[in-house]
Amino acid sequence: MSCDGRRLFLKDNESPHRSAVATEWFKEHSYEFRTLSWPPNFPDNSIEHIFNVLQRVVLRSSPSRTTIAL
Repeated sequence: MSCDGRRLFLKDNESPHRSAVATEWFKEHSYEFRTLSWPPNFPDNSIEHIFNVLQRVVLRSSPSRTTIAL
């Protein structure tokens, strides 16, 4: 919650947050929320970097897939 008692919503411009339904809903409920813009590829979003490194490590350590002739 923010200091004014409203909930915080981080709007990261993902397509579900930009849909007409979501946009209209937020307009109708704007008194309940304080919206903060947050770019999806924000350079300070370290969790994205961590997931990227983790994905590369997992893909490198996974055995390669082979097909079996039937």
